[in-house]
Amino acid sequence: MNAMVAAALAIAFVPPAVWFTARAVEKPFQLILLSFVGYSLIGYYMFFGLFSVFQFYVILGLGVLGLNMAAGRQYSVSLQFLKQILFPMAAFLLLGALSLRIAREPAITLVYLRNYTGSLAFTFLVYQFLGNEKDLRTFFKALVLVLLANAGLGVLQAMGLSFFPATYLLPGTMSSEVDQSIAGPKPRGFYHMPFEYAKDLLFAVMPILAFMIMGYRTRWRPALFAALALGAAAIGTCEARSTQIAFVLGLLYVMFRAYQDTEKKRTVIIRSTALFAVIATALGIYIAANPYLMQRYTLGDYSMFMRIIFVTMSIAILREHWLWGIGLGNFKSVYFEYLPQIFHKVPMFSFKALQPHNVFLDIWTGGGIFMLLAYLAIFVFTFAALEQVRRRNTSRFLRILSVGFQAFLIGYLIECVFHNHIFDNNYWLLIGMSYAMLGMTPACGRERGDR
Repeated sequence: MNAMVAAALAIAFVPPAVWFTARAVEKPFQLILLSFVGYSLIGYYMFFGLFSVFQFYVILGLGVLGLNMAAGRQYSVSLQFLKQILFPMAAFLLLGALSLRIAREPAITLVYLRNYTGSLAFTFLVYQFLGNEKDLRTFFKALVLVLLANAGLGVLQAMGLSFFPATYLLPGTMSSEVDQSIAGPKPRGFYHMPFEYAKDLLFAVMPILAFMIMGYRTRWRPALFAALALGAAAIGTCEARSTQIAFVLGLLYVMFRAYQDTEKKRTVIIRSTALFAVIATALGIYIAANPYLMQRYTLGDYSMFMRIIFVTMSIAILREHWLWGIGLGNFKSVYFEYLPQIFHKVPMFSFKALQPHNVFLDIWTGGGIFMLLAYLAIFVFTFAALEQVRRRNTSRFLRILSVGFQAFLIGYLIECVFHNHIFDNNYWLLIGMSYAMLGMTPACGRERGDR
């Protein structure tokens, strides 16, 4: 019943959303903003796999794109965008599709193909509809508001203060059945899902906010300090290891750039120290005050043991299938074939947990070495594009944003070592925003004025 209601809501939401966005051709960022709002309100888990975020974006985007093209609006693709991102993304898509031909579960093929095409279409739509700096500024402000709303609701639920009867207001990832069986029942109001989504958004935006705090004037400074402290608390509740490492690395990178770009080096050092003090204090108090979080920290040995098993088995698979892989989605199928070679007793993990928990190993074991190289090329080319924006763009806002996105990519590489986020929504969102900024940056020769 819930799936039918959710599908009906989604179908009813699409026509007015497309009409509303098509009416505001001069402000195309509303497409993305409307998608965020609609997706957050409807929720992901209510659909039980029938409707995903990528399908939602693609339906909205293609509908608006068709209406605007029918109205005579012209769309162009920058040569920079084609050369630097579409080719590696197309290679990644093609190799992934080929690897799915040997998948043992037909449903897996549909899910991965949906995610591949959705990722490519989503990145392209963000790139196309953020056509100028004004749109990008407005969308970035909306992103910060979504970030604060998610973080606030997540912290309230973790403290048991949430009175929301519907826990699907925000998308994310629920805790696995294994965690629930070991840790026992959660306190009233605690749900892991909002933390995951708040963590992802905070992880992407916090380095940018930190850069603005330390190096530039802003009337939002007190609010941004509070947001950073709140965000650090939300991050610490769900991932005590990898996300904190990635966040700190990204923040250090941003502070290093701020130290280079400003004459007030003493001010940068003082603000950086104060920032870390606020984060550490808030994090320590928050974790110590929540018994469930302390209980989760005691599960560290279990979590690490699980990752050691999956990594060891992935290495065993790569010894035999390093070139073409075993086919994406087949990790569960071969789990019990390879595990007895490593351990005498097969641990009974939840079937949901049967994945490498490492993006690079997941892609390599599933799609082979060439698919892994294509995925890494997306990182390299995106970072290079952001460097072009930082060096050549005259807009201070775009330069700040480019440094923050570079920090995100560095941190995301660390996150990929500990978790499986091949189709992470925020990752593909920031890729589209990065190349939108590149299209706003003056270029040389025939590429000038492509957008």
